[in-house]
Amino acid sequence: MKMFRLLAWLLAWIVAILCSAWAFGAIYYDFPAVRQMAAGIFVLILLVAVIFVRGKLLKLAAVFAAFALVLLWWFTLKPGNDGPWPPDVAETAWAEINGDEVTINSVRNCDYRTETDFTTHCEKRTVRLSQIAGLDIAIMYWGSPYMAHPIASF
Repeated sequence: MKMFRLLAWLLAWIVAILCSAWAFGAIYYDFPAVRQMAAGIFVLILLVAVIFVRGKLLKLAAVFAAFALVLLWWFTLKPGNDGPWPPDVAETAWAEINGDEVTINSVRNCDYRTETDFTTHCEKRTVRLSQIAGLDIAIMYWGSPYMAHPIASF
């Protein structure tokens, strides 16, 4: 029974440490201007809680409460396209549909001289859906099978 209780505490603290690491990363990456200070304050709060809160269960609860607060804040974040994007991905394409005719705005067309030396052009293209004979879909992976970019060619 004592061994089971020890394993349960060990597992609880491993989960608490993993949750704290995730919260640290969320704070670090979502506060770009003050990332080191904000993440440092979070770690300091955790350390103060673990050192000064009395009772094993309350210490663990304090760590999970800090994680829960960061998680609640993180779920309120809204994604945006207004970041400092490189010029080859700065504009988002959008389409206007008028019956059979589709006009795609901000189509990227880059003139590549080398991998890092290029000129970006954004163009407007109009296609008739009835004239499309085929569609090729390619998926470009970025170093991980979990990050990919689909590319359509017609």
